[in-house]
Amino acid sequence: ATPTWTRPVELAVVPGSHGQRQDSRNDKWLRGGERGGRSMPVLFRAAKAPPPAPASLAERGALAEYLELLGNWRASLRLEGPIAIDVLDLSSRGIDNEAAISLFRGLTKLRIVSGRINVAFNFLCDAGVSALCCYLWSFSVSILDLNLAGNRLTKVGIAELLACLSCHTSHPLCLHDFPSPGCLKLFPLRLDLRDNLLVDPAGFMAEFETPGEAKLFVTNEDGPPPLPVQVDSQSPVPVLCVFLPCFIQQRSLKHDADKPRASSGQVQEPRQLRSSRKA
Repeated sequence: ATPTWTRPVELAVVPGSHGQRQDSRNDKWLRGGERGGRSMPVLFRAAKAPPPAPASLAERGALAEYLELLGNWRASLRLEGPIAIDVLDLSSRGIDNEAAISLFRGLTKLRIVSGRINVAFNFLCDAGVSALCCYLWSFSVSILDLNLAGNRLTKVGIAELLACLSCHTSHPLCLHDFPSPGCLKLFPLRLDLRDNLLVDPAGFMAEFETPGEAKLFVTNEDGPPPLPVQVDSQSPVPVLCVFLPCFIQQRSLKHDADKPRASSGQVQEPRQLRSSRKA
């Protein structure tokens, strides 16, 4: 079942917690990956690179063969916990919704994770990004770079992705600023969503950017990236800290009509950014 992207209670960073958040209501620690008292196992970094993805995952049997290769590679490492790889590059592989669901389920089962994920220039629609959200939700990994440019995401899918990130206990990446005691540095996630099917990106930005809760940095070009956000360790940490290069550059449904159609899948309504947000 698809989880609901909501935090159980209001969370705040506690001095000396090194970015861990504490439940201010019952003093229960909620580290990345702990949901309902269940903690994630230790994360291991792979000693050797995984096999590269084939040029196309749209061909019959290609995805199953790729997941089998990943499974054999993972077994050769002889490690029990989740395996972290530097980059998961699946750009321009012809991935549609059906393939995305199988792919991210397979990666979750194999417990292969990465802080840099590239699925740009595929055929992902909102149902495909929902499968990606379930994959991200399964692991306590801080995502540093997520590239979804050149897909077919609408407001529904993008809203669900931001809601998932805002409720993920490992987002944003938060570290102590050692030259300035009592301060924390938040490192914005680079989220590339250009060339999708979002109508009125400026209005969408205004809807999601909430003072004190969400920080969205938009540029008209690829950079420069924003500097880390400095916050007082006694203050609540923003639940969403995202860098969106070229976010305004979206394409219309009319221009997309002549391109091959991906499998539709069922699109769900966008979930709330936070359970505590007032209507």
